[in-house]
Amino acid sequence: MTDIAWMIAPIVACGLAMGALGWFGLHVLQRGVIFVDLALAQVAALGATYAVFLGHEPDEAFALLLSLVFTALGAGAFALIRAFEDRVPQEALIGITYAVTAALGVLLIELADDPHGAEKLQHLLVGNIVWVRWSEIAMAAGAIALMGTLHAVVGRRLLTISFHPEQAERDGLHIGWWDLLFYMSFGVVLTAIVSIVGVLLVFSYLVIPAVIGRLFSDTISGRLAIGYAVGLLVSVVGVAISYEHSTGPIVVGLLGLCLVLSLGILSVRRAANPAVRGLQLLGGAFTICGT
Repeated sequence: MTDIAWMIAPIVACGLAMGALGWFGLHVLQRGVIFVDLALAQVAALGATYAVFLGHEPDEAFALLLSLVFTALGAGAFALIRAFEDRVPQEALIGITYAVTAALGVLLIELADDPHGAEKLQHLLVGNIVWVRWSEIAMAAGAIALMGTLHAVVGRRLLTISFHPEQAERDGLHIGWWDLLFYMSFGVVLTAIVSIVGVLLVFSYLVIPAVIGRLFSDTISGRLAIGYAVGLLVSVVGVAISYEHSTGPIVVGLLGLCLVLSLGILSVRRAANPAVRGLQLLGGAFTICGT
């Protein structure tokens, strides 16, 4: 039992992150703002980086507070940019936000003249799941439960805005305000988990399971079920094999592999001659592995 006891906290942390991000992934994928979580997570990380610049540690309460403030500002900005979509795609502005905040984060670490600055920046990027504390898990669980309760109440309206924006306008919903609520709640969840799982895994949990679910199902419940199954299974396997290595990159790599396999399966199913297509894919895989 003691040999696997260390896995419990990391798996719980991954499960919490996947549970929250799987739901938001449905919305993000449907809205076509794929990189919004990456940008918001980077904004949250910039808040923590600014706290480091001021002499604090990334996991202190002050760093969390600054992350929330920065994320709130980012969420407000993302809620406003829909109004400019007729001239500039949302993804362009979201991508710019990510690039600028990432650059500012690196600059702040350099200006802080912290001998451990590179390590702290890496921590924000890939997280520290294996060594996660139960107090961190409890805090993240509280934030996720709070936002989950909110979405349980207003989730139907948010789904209408994400999947049927024209109907939302006909129903008289103030889309700008609902977008603000969506991005604010999203930002709270991201702030609670980004210091645990890191920016890269946040993006992967949000997008890859949602894409896989969308490949194989046309219903919301089906996409959620498939996405959660893939994300949770990969998390358990990734944690189990990552004791001596960084968990985040391993889980991201496994999620990417699942996506490649899913595309291969779908390609075989849609082919005029599935057997031939399967042999072609296997041949390509062996060629790549052989090189």
